[in-house]
Amino acid sequence: GSLAVSGSPSVIQAINRLRGNASYGHVVRTRDWHPAEHVSFAANHPGAELYSSKEVNGKTQVMWPVHCVADTPGAAFQKDLVVQESDIVFSKGEDKEVESYSAFIDEEGEITPLKGILEQRGVKRLYVCGLAFDYCVGNTAKHAQQLGFETYVVRDATRSVAGDSEAAMESTLNDAGVKLVTTEELCPS
Repeated sequence: GSLAVSGSPSVIQAINRLRGNASYGHVVRTRDWHPAEHVSFAANHPGAELYSSKEVNGKTQVMWPVHCVADTPGAAFQKDLVVQESDIVFSKGEDKEVESYSAFIDEEGEITPLKGILEQRGVKRLYVCGLAFDYCVGNTAKHAQQLGFETYVVRDATRSVAGDSEAAMESTLNDAGVKLVTTEELCPS
């Protein structure tokens, strides 16, 4: 799509391998579910360059291409992803004025309902994967750890937008106590 991440087909393969070879009590599929007027879209800021940073509402905001607009094909889960009816689908980024890389805490510092949803189900440990490591995956994992979940990122089941932000996120996750694992560790051949 308009926010394609290099190597994403291998991420789907790794996630599907996890689903087929490991046992998880609950699976949560998070998604951006943006209104067309979302604050992060460069198209909503005349003259803004894609992937640049801009001061918006007193915060630094990355200017992204229009992506994951609610109720459009661009917001659908990738067609090859194995999904089940029992999956929990959690949408984020629905407020047009607020960025929300993390599924747990938005950029305004508000805790999302996902924490309570998982606590009600007795979830204590999370394995986080998907796209993109340096933004949504990493921030979700960091915040999950901060909120008391034992958190792992399945490193070969995620990819980054850019090398610089990938290195920064690896450091952030290490400092937060998030553990990095691989599908091979979780699903030995």
